[in-house]
Amino acid sequence: MSKPVYTRRDLGCWIDGAGGQDHRRAKLRDMLEECFQVSDPAMQSDIQRIQRYLEDDMSDDASEEDEAIEIIQHHTEEGLIWEQDGDFCLREEEIEE
Repeated sequence: MSKPVYTRRDLGCWIDGAGGQDHRRAKLRDMLEECFQVSDPAMQSDIQRIQRYLEDDMSDDASEEDEAIEIIQHHTEEGLIWEQDGDFCLREEEIEE
């Protein structure tokens, strides 16, 4: 992977759960677009496929959202993690000692 898209300067809440499912899916599409710009051609086709799925009605298992989050995490600086607890937030990964 080249330079990460999401870094420590991006810590915080990116998707407010109160915005609803349509808002969440639109924001995930936008975030994937940022990843698309720096991805290799093979990943770009996956990103476009998932973006199309996010434009449709949600599947029964919401797997398209999980796939989107995996790609976003792949484009995130090491040591940071995306958490979902109603909201979608970027936080520093806690290291257990």
